[in-house]
Order: sequence, then C-alpha cells, then structure tokens
Amino acid sequence: MKYIYLTLAFFFLGLAIFGVALPVLPTTPFLLLASFFFAKGSKRFHQWFMKSWIYKKYLTDYLQKGGMSKATKLKILLISTPLMITAIFLAPIWHAQVAIIGAIVVKYWYFLFRIKSL
Repeated sequence: MKYIYLTLAFFFLGLAIFGVALPVLPTTPFLLLASFFFAKGSKRFHQWFMKSWIYKKYLTDYLQKGGMSKATKLKILLISTPLMITAIFLAPIWHAQVAIIGAIVVKYWYFLFRIKSL
C-alpha cells in the first residue's frame, strides 16, 4: 500500500503543479490530497513535502488559519476566470460550455462563502 500511496501523492502533486500554471485546475485540493497520501505513504516524503515551496505558498495559511487572504483570493479569481471564459468559447459542444459555466459559478460560491478571508 505504501507504493500506491506514494504514487497517488506524486500524481496529485503533479496535478497541483499544473494547476499553478493552468488556473483551470484547482491547486489547493490537489495539494491537500498529495499531503494526505504522502502522510500515509512515507514519513520522509511527507516531511519533504511540508518543507517544499508549493506547500508553504499554497497550503500553510489555509491549513493553519483556515482561510486565504483577500488578495490571494482575488488573484486566483482574476487569473482563472478569463481562462475559463475563453474555454467556454473554445468548447465545441454546449454540454461542455454548460459544465464550464457551472464550474465558474461553483468556484465563485466556494471562494466567497466557503473559504474564510484572512
């Protein structure tokens, strides 16, 4: 099971890193999953992950204080929203367009009402 946990941890870490570059992917949930699987898979890898730049930048405030600064929330929304709107126009079928619009609505609801502003 240790190797499965580590494989999943690195998989979710990879998705999170892509999420930093592509705001369409959510970074924080993937980092939380990576942290969980690192903790299950290896104490050494979990310690390494907790000292990494990506953990410190994206998870420390969220895990310790239970929220994000308003500036961080605004930055994430300002970067991801135009990209998601562009994806609506590039999507060839209306089902995908509706799904993207739904993702935008859920994203704003989550950032405004579920993540505490610090």
